[in-house]
Amino acid sequence: MQMLNSQKWLTVIEAAAVLDLSVSRIRQMIKAKDGTRSTKMHAQKFGNSWAIAAAEVQRVKRCNRAPGNPDFVSKTT
Repeated sequence: MQMLNSQKWLTVIEAAAVLDLSVSRIRQMIKAKDGTRSTKMHAQKFGNSWAIAAAEVQRVKRCNRAPGNPDFVSKTT
């Protein structure tokens, strides 16, 4: 996207590519009211587009969450 306040911002599409997630999953993470560090993503709305700080995307990436529903996975193993 661009630099704003000397911070790099990514679009939802760019964040989805970096995290290897769908665009709709990124939007769900932005809109989540609560959740763990790996399921909540902070973003800024500019008009009708979301912008996510590159540092926030890297934070979520470092959480290294296992794929799938944690409740389902823990009950089946």
